[in-house]
Amino acid sequence: MNFFKCYGIVDEEMAGKKFFGRDIMPLKAVSGLSYDRIVVTSYLKREKIYKKLLNENTDREAIKGIFSYDTAFGRGRNYRGYKSSHC
Repeated sequence: MNFFKCYGIVDEEMAGKKFFGRDIMPLKAVSGLSYDRIVVTSYLKREKIYKKLLNENTDREAIKGIFSYDTAFGRGRNYRGYKSSHC
């Protein structure tokens, strides 16, 4: 059985607050974190967040999303450009 363990919460608008007892950090903090994956959970701002993560030199393959582009943009592509029916 696989488990998801959250080590950090990043959100530009909520930085400085808490989420389930964890500090919420600004997006620029990602460059100083150790991670296996970054999960983008925003629906409306996912494209903007993805671009910001890439600007912070985040490994493109580490960025995952819970929504694909086809949901809102009609492109039928996820962040890496592959056809996707899942994250």
